[in-house]
Amino acid sequence: QYRFSGSYTYRENERPDGRTFKATDKYDGTFIYRRPFSERWFFQNALGGRVDQIKGIDYEIQELLGLGYSFKPAKTLELVVGAGGGGEYLEANFEPGTSGSLEPVMNVFQEFKWKPIERTSLSQEFSYYWSPDEASAYNYVLKAALRIRLTDLFGLEFSFNQEFDNDIGPNEVEEDSQWRNALVVYF
Repeated sequence: QYRFSGSYTYRENERPDGRTFKATDKYDGTFIYRRPFSERWFFQNALGGRVDQIKGIDYEIQELLGLGYSFKPAKTLELVVGAGGGGEYLEANFEPGTSGSLEPVMNVFQEFKWKPIERTSLSQEFSYYWSPDEASAYNYVLKAALRIRLTDLFGLEFSFNQEFDNDIGPNEVEEDSQWRNALVVYF
């Protein structure tokens, strides 16, 4: 299984004095390859990157190798859990000592998918990342979405995304939540 996903967020922010400004400084992309080696177990290779200037992240690139388990209790339900490890390269402006170095990173992930009717699905994903060298440094991503596939090529997605980074410095925003409406292209 191959999966490529990405997002670009264009939004309007508010300064402390009440003035608004447009921000076009948040985007990410992820490529996941899963190779089954039994009926329910699989190897996973995940490559991801993000830029989030609001949090002070100029860019972050992660490469993770892992192992996962897929459980289907019913034809329309699927639960996936797994863990992995790898490296992370981070360029940021909130912590000068760690910026620009390759650091180890660990990850656990969970996905839940339900397809109540044909061409419609509800999904929920959670990924938790931490540094084995510094246990207090972690971040997580939580996503929930309703996807409606209109044709073989196009669909709609209504989703909620929450990202939390605890190690980004005292003056940055740790938590970022977004409601999204998106046009999805399938290929």
